[in-house]
Parts: sequence; structure tokens; C-alpha cells
Amino acid sequence: MRFTTGIALIFFVLFAKSTSSAPLENANQIQASGQKVTALMKATSLSLPEIINMKVSTPSRKEEKLFKTSSAIYVITKEEIRRSGLNTVPELLRLVPGVQVARLNSNDWAVGVRGQKGRLTSNLLVLMDGRAIYSPILGGTFWSQQSFILENIERIEVIRGPGATLWGPNAFNGIINIITKNSNLTQNNLISGGTGTEDKGVANLRFSGKIKKDFTYRVSAQYFKTDEYVLSNGENARDNANGERAEFRMDWEKSLKNSFSFQGAYSKNKFMNPGSDLGVPVSLTQPFAVQKDSNAILEEYYFLGRWKHTSSNQSDMALQLYYDYSNIEVSVNPRVHTFDIDFQHRSSFWKNNEVLWGIGNRTYFDRFNETFDTVFTSASRVTNIFTAFIQDQITIVPNKLALTVGSKLQINPYTKPLFHPTVRLTWTPNDKNTLWAAFSRPTKIPSRGEDNSGSIKTAIALSPDGTPIVFSTSGNLNSDEYLSNNYEVGYRIQLNDNIFVDATGFYFDIEKNFSLRQETFFETNPQPEHLVVANIIGNEGSGESYGIELATKWKVFDYWKLNFAWNWLERNQFPDFQNIEEDDPKFQFSARSYFDLFQNFEIDSALYYVGQNAHKGVPGYTRLDLRLGWHPKNNLELSFSAQNLLDPQHPEDIQSPALPLPLGFSEVQRSYFGKLTYLF
Repeated sequence: MRFTTGIALIFFVLFAKSTSSAPLENANQIQASGQKVTALMKATSLSLPEIINMKVSTPSRKEEKLFKTSSAIYVITKEEIRRSGLNTVPELLRLVPGVQVARLNSNDWAVGVRGQKGRLTSNLLVLMDGRAIYSPILGGTFWSQQSFILENIERIEVIRGPGATLWGPNAFNGIINIITKNSNLTQNNLISGGTGTEDKGVANLRFSGKIKKDFTYRVSAQYFKTDEYVLSNGENARDNANGERAEFRMDWEKSLKNSFSFQGAYSKNKFMNPGSDLGVPVSLTQPFAVQKDSNAILEEYYFLGRWKHTSSNQSDMALQLYYDYSNIEVSVNPRVHTFDIDFQHRSSFWKNNEVLWGIGNRTYFDRFNETFDTVFTSASRVTNIFTAFIQDQITIVPNKLALTVGSKLQINPYTKPLFHPTVRLTWTPNDKNTLWAAFSRPTKIPSRGEDNSGSIKTAIALSPDGTPIVFSTSGNLNSDEYLSNNYEVGYRIQLNDNIFVDATGFYFDIEKNFSLRQETFFETNPQPEHLVVANIIGNEGSGESYGIELATKWKVFDYWKLNFAWNWLERNQFPDFQNIEEDDPKFQFSARSYFDLFQNFEIDSALYYVGQNAHKGVPGYTRLDLRLGWHPKNNLELSFSAQNLLDPQHPEDIQSPALPLPLGFSEVQRSYFGKLTYLF
């Protein structure tokens, strides 16, 4: 099969050589008359100096050069997104050193930064244009609920390490900030679509225009469908999914000082939720459980508005408001309304100081349906979280040495008032070298489920004397914040115009961390009397994490670029609940090649190595992806991608080592995907 794929690619290239058209024009030729852009891509991608000096906004909540930031940051550019051959944001995160990504099934992923990956990404803050993509119920991101139109994404900024001082306590281990394009930069209509063996169908449609010269908009829609994966024994995993999304964005550059943005989206994803061998608990008398598959529907819509006023290069302010609604149509049917307001102001109050401060408030309204297997202390709740922060960047030596100090206050209903301090030092002796160091003390507040979930029955069995035994997981009304002391040091060097190296080392001293405490007791309500074996979630654990991350970009020739990423991670948990210190691979490596062939062809490849997950018994694996792209016209792209070419299928993770899935667990298969993108 591997040889067949290679021969097919060679014939495709040879055939295209004889039929291709003239070289591409520059895609940035936007005429003053408002003529639409028709070129799909630049003739050449960003140069290495342009990449390392690009402006990023996540580390300091303001624009600054990537090269001079005092955080471990990696940017997935729009060019890397286009040439990846991937269709989802979690898959794109594989490009980032220090980020762990494991596909659980055809519609869900476990993602983590510097360890502790999970289906809900609970120690990681995920943002989209400043809006938190976060479920307050279980304290994380449901990746299966999120769909993104990749052609509308400008870049993805990934912070490895805490960002709680500016972004809040959920930025415990890192931040993923998905930044979409200003509608002024997408003044073209777009149709893209593709089909393949696993991604059965992906279709995107975008229309753009201008209300007036400085007021632009775009409207986009998406549909996707995925195939079912297979189980480890070869059986069908029954986990196929499909979904649709509609979104809009409007941008008004009213003047040089004032700009407005308004956006919104509606999405509805449906996927199969296969029942486990143990079934769903339904009664304390036999039969205790029923085995059944179920359909889950995840619905969400939001509206976001943002105003920015710029007084000068050293002073600006921004106000952002958004409303978000999510509804997961399963038996407990959690529904959540979110209202958020955020204000920030930046100014140089005195020489060599730049002060950034802000306040915000977020309110959640949630409601559940109680079922036999899930009982809540309160079926509905209003949660209010207030935050305020201040950060001062002090220039010690102009353009060379800067000190940043700051802290954030958070008042929430779960814990006492929390503070998130940080101290960061950046030394840039010249335009080729940057050395930085940081200390942070982030916290993470308990989620609604960890604090007040009541009890979730996971299984029911019968003891030898005939007494029912109920196995459950419960939240803890006395839960406190998670707490860590984090130390980081980083070094960036541009060896020459063609090679850039970014290295980071870190040590996390975790004072309060996730724990499970088992309690056993008898209950008589409801009847009959039964024994309860409860796992109580808490934060009684402690531990440490440390490691090294390395990223390298090398422009071999103008037409050939290589990206390398490597990371090493060690975790120690005290006590080691369920061996979770072995739940993340110790080593990861990736190498990506971007090669511009003759006659408007490009061939790209990616090699990944991920170490074993000893806790869950998942072996390490090596993955090879290939992509061939062709631009027969300036506004047309045809591409063919092949993923996981080295083996027919392999596991990457399992959802729970404690509960068996039906007949095994999902495995990722070799896949192929063809795509067409057309601008008009």
C-alpha cells in the first residue's frame, strides 16, 4: 500500500507538470478600488525574519514581537494551517512542542500542555478571539463541541506555561488562542470542500463584502461528516459524527483611533456515543443497567462585540462583551448561558513604565436534568466570577532589558479570593538573541462538577451476599483551588537568516493538585439498602513536573523549509493516584517539510513520534503524513493528503482505563483526503 501511494503521487506530479499554468501572482494585491483578491496564496510564504518578528498578542494582551516575549510561545500560521492537510484545530496542535494530542475516537481528542492531557483539557484555557471556549460544568473544553472554519483563522497562538495573571485561573498550564482574520482581509468569496476515507465530507462556503469603505463583513457556513473508527479487535466503533456551523464577522475601522468588531456563530454537532460493556445504571434491582448506544447533540451559539480606542502608540483601551449558550442533548442535558464583560487599559504613566490593567465579570446560568445515574446537589445554579488585574512592564535598559511584574485578583463562589502573581525578566542583547526567565504562581478553581456535582453512578454490581454495590464518582463541597509554583527559562537565537532556535526549560512545583479519595459506606435511600464505593474528587495531591522543549525553523533553500519540535517531560505525583504520573508520553518529536515544487506544485510531509502512555497501556507510535498541493490557476487549489501511512491503525489514548469500552477502544486508521479550494 505504501509503494502504491508513492507511485500515485509521482504520476500525479508528472501529469501536472505538462498541464500547469503560469506562476502564481501575489495574493496581497488589493487594489484601492476594492477589487477582490483572487490569488489563493503568496508565491512564497513568510520569510524567517518575518515569522520571528511577527506581532503576537496573547502573552501580554497587547501586540509585541514574538522574538522578545517572556513566554514559551509558538504560532501556527495560516500558511502552516493551509499546508498541513489537517481539518481540525486539535490535529493542528500536534505541530506545537510541549503539547500532547491524542485522538480518542472519530469526534473527540485529549489535549494537554506540559502533561495532564484529558478529554476536557481542564488545566488549559482555550480562547477564540478573546472568548473562552470553556465548560463551567466539568471545567474544560469539549473539543467534540467545537468546529472551526480553518480558512477564516489568521493564526493560533499557543502559550506553554501559566497565563493566569492576565487571563485567569483556567490558564493553569497554558493558553490556546485561536485568532480569526479581520473581515477586511477576507474580501473574497470562497468555496472549499473535500472527501476522504475518514473525513467523509467537509464543505465550507464564505461570502464577503463592504457596507462602506471602512466597514467590511463576511458570512461563512460549514458542514462536516466523519466515518466510524474501528476498535482494537477490528469491530466497528460506532462513533461517527456530523455537524454544521454558520458564522459572521463585521469590522468597522471608524477612524485611526476607534475600531469596532462584531461576530457570532451557531453550530450543531451530532455524534454517536457508544454504550460500554457495563451499560448505563438504571436501577438498584436487577437488571442494574441497560446497554445501549445514544446520539449526542451539541448545540452552541454566541455573539461577541469589541471596541478598541487607541490614543497613541503607548496608550489604548478595549471593551469586550459576549453572550454564549451551549446545550448538550444527552440524558442530563446540561444547558449553560454565559455573560462576560471585560475592560482593559494600557498607558505609560511615567517614563520607562507601561502599565496594563483591567477588570472583568463572568456570569454562568446552568441547568440540568436529574436521572437515576446522575444526581446533583442543585439542578440549577448561578455562578458569578469577578476579576481584576494589573501588570507593569519596566524598561531597565532601553531595547535590551525589561522587567514585568503583575498579579490578578479573582473572586469566585468556590474558594477564598485568589491572587495570581508573576515576575518576568527579558534580556535582548542584540536582534539575534533573547533570554527570558519567569516565575508564576497560578491557581485553578474547581469546576461545577468537582465542587457540587452530587454523585454520578458509573456501575452497579451484586456482592456475594446479594447486596447491591454502587460505584460512583462525586464532587467535593470542600474543594479548594489547585496551586502551583512555576519556574521557566527560555532562549531564542537567530543563528543566521535561515535558522531559528527556540528552547525552553521549566519546573512546576505543584502544591495542590487533582486527587481521588475512595470512601465506602451504606445507603438506605433509595431502597434497597446498598453499599456505595465512591471516588471523591479533590485537590489533596501534590507533585512536580519538569522538562525541556525545543523548536527549530530552518530555511534550507527559498523553496524548502523545515520545522522541528522536540520535548521531554517528567511528572511525579504524591501520592500517585492511579499512576497518573505515567499518563503522558515522556518524549515527543516532530519534523515538518514544506517543499515548493516546479509549476505551482508543493509537497509537504510530517513525521511524528509519540512515546508510550504507560498508565493506560497505550504503546508509542510513529506517524507519517504527506500532502501534495497544486495551483492550476491563481484562485484554485487542489490537494491530496495521506495520514498515518506507517501502519493501518493504532491507538493513541483511551477515554477511561477504569471502564471498559465495548469490545476494546477506538484506534486511528490510515486515511486519505482530497480537497478543492476556489476563490472568486
